[in-house]
Amino acid sequence: MTYSCYLSLGSNISPQLNIRGAVESLESLFLIKNISSEYSSQAVGLSGDDFVNVVVEIDTALPIPNIKTELDNLEKRAGRNEQMRGFQSRTLDIDLITYGASIDPQQRIPHPDLYYYSFVLTPILEINSGFIDPLTGLLMNTYAETLLKRIPLRRTS
Repeated sequence: MTYSCYLSLGSNISPQLNIRGAVESLESLFLIKNISSEYSSQAVGLSGDDFVNVVVEIDTALPIPNIKTELDNLEKRAGRNEQMRGFQSRTLDIDLITYGASIDPQQRIPHPDLYYYSFVLTPILEINSGFIDPLTGLLMNTYAETLLKRIPLRRTS
């Protein structure tokens, strides 16, 4: 069985280069269905360069832990320090946001950032305006205006 998943990619250190490289690497690991535009936003919780974020929709039969291992490996290859936690400048941050319609609190699926940050939800809605919240079964396009952390975004590509 394959699952449609959304991945959120972000970077504020050579962001175009790191995101482009990550997407190329993802193409060798997964079937990529869609890639959102790039969105730029101010760094949140830190002083640093603006972040660039994209969402990539993939199809995969891999289980969640295997996907997360692959994503962690991509982050490390891009120079991410394992000690980085919280809000810091990043060469690359990749989060598994959804795994089909699965709900797995231990694996943080759906990822909590889906409900808090416009830089996660807005790109998802760009590539799937009919995106349904796995937790409620409701369309997420009506939820976008009520995000707790609505960060102004600029579409850059």
